[in-house]
Amino acid sequence: MIDAEAGGGSLTGIPAVRQSLAARPPGASIVSYKREAQDAGEMMLAISRLTRVTDGSRELLEREPVKQAMGRLMPAISFTEFRGYGVYTETRSAVGNFGLIGSVVGE
Repeated sequence: MIDAEAGGGSLTGIPAVRQSLAARPPGASIVSYKREAQDAGEMMLAISRLTRVTDGSRELLEREPVKQAMGRLMPAISFTEFRGYGVYTETRSAVGNFGLIGSVVGE
């Protein structure tokens, strides 16, 4: 966001970002935004491999229909608050964070 602002642009021009910022908790000190859908792609590959629908090869993510579907996913946005008992982070994403699933499935 800082780089966009310094370059004369702003992420607040993106409707999904504006909506997410409007819905942020009042105590959020840090807001992060992630447009990439890499986690969703990893999840789809892992599920397709586990269900034996495909071999889970990364080439599947390069197909145009898959790219278009990934481009329609909502961005992931995280809000971090500093509370009396510690740091609280909430992430809102259309598909969630699948790092744990990826680590279980492995390569």
